[in-house]
Amino acid sequence: MSQENVELVAVRDFENVTLAEVHNRGGGVEGETPVEQRSWHVHEWQARRCVAWTAYGSEAEALKTVGLEE
Repeated sequence: MSQENVELVAVRDFENVTLAEVHNRGGGVEGETPVEQRSWHVHEWQARRCVAWTAYGSEAEALKTVGLEE
């Protein structure tokens, strides 16, 4: 069985939107092939509840979504 690890690297607050950088690590089905993936998650908040969530493969894509292109 593979071991999985999810690390929350950073969170940035943009009023009603947050941007989280996530680093996932694990193994393949047999656990022999290591797998690593970084993703950037944009969460939209209303009345202290998450009403929308989207994951992106790059920080630039995520920043573009919140209107802060690099």
